[in-house]
Amino acid sequence: SALGDYAVNTLQAKKIAVIHDGTAYGQGLAEEFKKAAIAAGAEIVKEEFTTDKAVDFTAILTNIKASTPDLLFFGGMDPQAAPMVQQMKKLGLSFPLIGGDGIRTPEFIKNAGPAANGMIGSTPGVELSSIASGQEFITRYGKQYGEIQLYAGYTYDAMMSVAEAMRMAQSTNPKVFIQKMGKIAYPGVTGTISFDSKGDVKGGAVTIYKVQNGKWVAVETVKQSVSNM
Repeated sequence: SALGDYAVNTLQAKKIAVIHDGTAYGQGLAEEFKKAAIAAGAEIVKEEFTTDKAVDFTAILTNIKASTPDLLFFGGMDPQAAPMVQQMKKLGLSFPLIGGDGIRTPEFIKNAGPAANGMIGSTPGVELSSIASGQEFITRYGKQYGEIQLYAGYTYDAMMSVAEAMRMAQSTNPKVFIQKMGKIAYPGVTGTISFDSKGDVKGGAVTIYKVQNGKWVAVETVKQSVSNM
């Protein structure tokens, strides 16, 4: 929904085309994007689907070109997004592609080359480098493993949150420590981790990124207020 709001309210897209890869992830992402974009006042002028194995999108993109959208949303992963943006350039499509965390990877830029510039993706949470704990984690991780691909900080916090619940429960039995998960307030590398009554992270955020000069650059973080959870 954050991507849908951003597409309409920040990018001022009025006519939007949508492609998804037919997976639970891609289709689910596309459905939520459409709901938010339509609610914000946009029109979905074309909707297409493909697979998570496809590499040729010429026919789909040609159909989309005829609908003259301001923006293309793709629900899917980077192995499809990279050739898709290359083929967009070959067809003379000047509008940007926007997608979720499945495309917001170093591999997308590596495989798409110059065609990646101007494309938009998102990641749950804040930009790690924007907070002290996150920057310190980037440094530690880099020394041990190299460049973070996408989820390392959030995976680390997820595991340490479980460990915190185990500590509070004084037990490693899942039936015991699960009762403490909703009560933790763990100071993680991505921020303080605590949960609402539905099990969602309180004050959750989504960060929007844009490829600029061959790098993902954070352009906006949308934070969800606790009162809206």
